[in-house]
Amino acid sequence: MSKYIVYLIEDCEEHAEKTLAALNRIKTDYSDKEYTFTFKKLEGTVSGEYEDEPYTFYDSSVFEKIEQQIKEAKDKGNYIGLLLDTMLTRDDIISTSLSYYPKYSISRDIFERFSDRIPIYIITSTSAFGYQSEITMGRNLSEQYIKYQKLADYPRTPISKELKQMFSFYRNFYKNAGSGKRTKERTDERQMELV
Repeated sequence: MSKYIVYLIEDCEEHAEKTLAALNRIKTDYSDKEYTFTFKKLEGTVSGEYEDEPYTFYDSSVFEKIEQQIKEAKDKGNYIGLLLDTMLTRDDIISTSLSYYPKYSISRDIFERFSDRIPIYIITSTSAFGYQSEITMGRNLSEQYIKYQKLADYPRTPISKELKQMFSFYRNFYKNAGSGKRTKERTDERQMELV
């Protein structure tokens, strides 16, 4: 059985605590003979506040941290994934409050850089994420995200379908890696963008 470590990248301390508590409560329900899931936070580096709440924002050093976790997991024979919040800088939050479309600076860069190598699922408080993902993230991710509010309120809010979809995404990512399926999907998407 392999260890599957999913790193949460989340700047709001309260959201991170609630997310990890919810996922670590239910992870055994979604583990199987192949994988046992562990959820950890990949810490940011820029301490700050927003609306009197503590945040630890991210900067470009997060790319090196992700690379390091990928290498460590590979060396130990483990699997790695990301659960990625969308707004990770103070500037993203402020810009989003002033615009119709959210600004996802670092999260979009993380997704573009690593989504072919490791599974990245999105967690967001943004209600319209699914509809706006092609514009904000450069790809239709309407089937690849979970709402923070629903997860934080679980089990009072029934989201078993969303949880099953998320855990299936993590499980199937590495199974499809050797089949060429993901590469074909990405090629098809790129060809559609060119048309």
